[in-house]
Parts: sequence; C-alpha cells; structure tokens
Amino acid sequence: AWFSEYAIYAPLIAVAIGLLPGCGPQIVITTLYIQGIIPFSALVGNAISNDGDALFPALAMAPKAALIATLYSAIPALLVSYFLFWYL
Repeated sequence: AWFSEYAIYAPLIAVAIGLLPGCGPQIVITTLYIQGIIPFSALVGNAISNDGDALFPALAMAPKAALIATLYSAIPALLVSYFLFWYL
C-alpha cells in the first residue's frame, strides 16, 4: 500500500538499494517487481545502480575510487528510472 501512495519515490528508493553491495538487496527489488508492488522504472534504476559483489574488493583496495564509481552509476540510474517513470 505504501508504494501505491508514494510511487514517485519508488525509483529513488530502488536506486538507493542498488548502491548496497552484494546481490541480496537486488533480489528483494526483483521480487517486489515480480509481485507487482513496484513499477518497472524502479527495477531498471536498481539494475543500473547495482555494483553487486564487485564493490567489496573495490572498497578494500581504493575506497575513494569505489565511492566515485558508485556515484557515476547512481546519477544515470536516477535519470533513466525517472524518465521511464514519467514517460512509460
């Protein structure tokens, strides 16, 4: 019910979850999409911002570069997901 009232925030929340390292949070987003709880735009934003397990070694070896790379994936994820949200 929350996502139906605040659907405009779904892409933003999905992109933020995509920034978390690992694959578990992305499985949750995919499950929410399959169940029809979140829109397709949120799923796409999450997929673009997802760094997956590759973020763990990057954080260990070069934390600053890893955070910059995460931002580089988050900005296009927000742009694409909100474009899809408004125009799809």
